[in-house]
Amino acid sequence: LNLVPEPNWSTLREIKVYKKYRTEGKHILEAEWDMVGDALLPNCPECLESRPDYESKGWVSRKGFIKDRPVDNAPLFIDLKSRKYQCEHCGKTFGSGHPDLKKHSNLTIALIRHIVEHSVGKETHASIARRTGVHESTVRKYLKKRTDELNRGRDRHISEALGIDGVKAGNSYTDETDKNEGELSTVVASLRGEKTSVIG
Repeated sequence: LNLVPEPNWSTLREIKVYKKYRTEGKHILEAEWDMVGDALLPNCPECLESRPDYESKGWVSRKGFIKDRPVDNAPLFIDLKSRKYQCEHCGKTFGSGHPDLKKHSNLTIALIRHIVEHSVGKETHASIARRTGVHESTVRKYLKKRTDELNRGRDRHISEALGIDGVKAGNSYTDETDKNEGELSTVVASLRGEKTSVIG
């Protein structure tokens, strides 16, 4: 295995890059990650045996490329192979997701942050999508998720600042999730200028 010298570009920790090239306007890395070798899986995930003996069952390629933060305004795709192991205590064969990837996603956590940070600026969603190699709808999805998180946090802080905690107003509770005839009836909703039920 011939390792490529640093920098390896990727935000995935502990991977070993052995090939790097550019094609069709994007950067490609071919890399390996050995979770047990990096001591990230001390116990068997099946039998929970503490530090059992593991037998290597070879390398497995992840389905599809992992997408990481762009390099020189071009998408960075990673073909990542990880080693599969078998627990000699229970016989279970297993692999594991990399800690810098969201579960069931082919986007690195760093790329998601990059998308959100740039989508609130002047850059268009189409431009971000081109630079990162994701679909424009993916850019919009992560921006919406972040906006929703910020709105929930703002409402929570308003409630905390006013000392509101399930206070009853009229015939309904001032809890953002409670509804009276399909309308929000909360002090928080009133502060946000939303339509609320009559209190009294």
